[in-house]
Amino acid sequence: MATSRPQGHRAGLSRQKIVSGAVELVDHEGAAALSMRRLAKTLGVEAMTLYNYFSGKQAIEDAIVEHVVNATAVPVDSAESWQTVLRHWALGLLNELRQHPGALALIASRPAITTANFAALEEVVRMLHDAGFSSRTALHMVYALAGTVIAHGAVAVEPADHAAVTEALDDAVTPLLADAFAGGVLTADERLAFTIDSLIAGFEARLVS
Repeated sequence: MATSRPQGHRAGLSRQKIVSGAVELVDHEGAAALSMRRLAKTLGVEAMTLYNYFSGKQAIEDAIVEHVVNATAVPVDSAESWQTVLRHWALGLLNELRQHPGALALIASRPAITTANFAALEEVVRMLHDAGFSSRTALHMVYALAGTVIAHGAVAVEPADHAAVTEALDDAVTPLLADAFAGGVLTADERLAFTIDSLIAGFEARLVS
């Protein structure tokens, strides 16, 4: 006779345990692998048990995004400048996406409209509002940076070997590129850092104009 899987609290189940299992699943197998049945099997419970905690797959996907977003929360009452905090927030988001690559596809493809995500967003907007930006402008700023980081995480590839680049360059045809690459190829992280710094410089200009 087949033995049924333990249910709910008898299996030591909780919302957090389900989210942790879902994050691990999508990190190892990709977001497309996530289903109520597949996650339940991973957790050692029946699929219907998960519905005691989440309304469905979309709610679990939202919770995965929350897991990443909440890990990048800005420090409350930080003594650092808004520029520094914003830069750290952007790089923190990148770090979380690297740690949880399975979440990247979810964040890039659909918004997670939840109270917890908005609470995290509120903290960043409040910090920028306190610095002198309107709430609407602050929201634009956060979305601009987040979009940049997410796009970077989705497409970033390391450059070709410096020797290969040098060999392909012809000083007579591409003298400016030859000069630019003389300092070495630009890494993916260097390109992102330049973009973030340029965005922040643009934000500063809006504040003083």
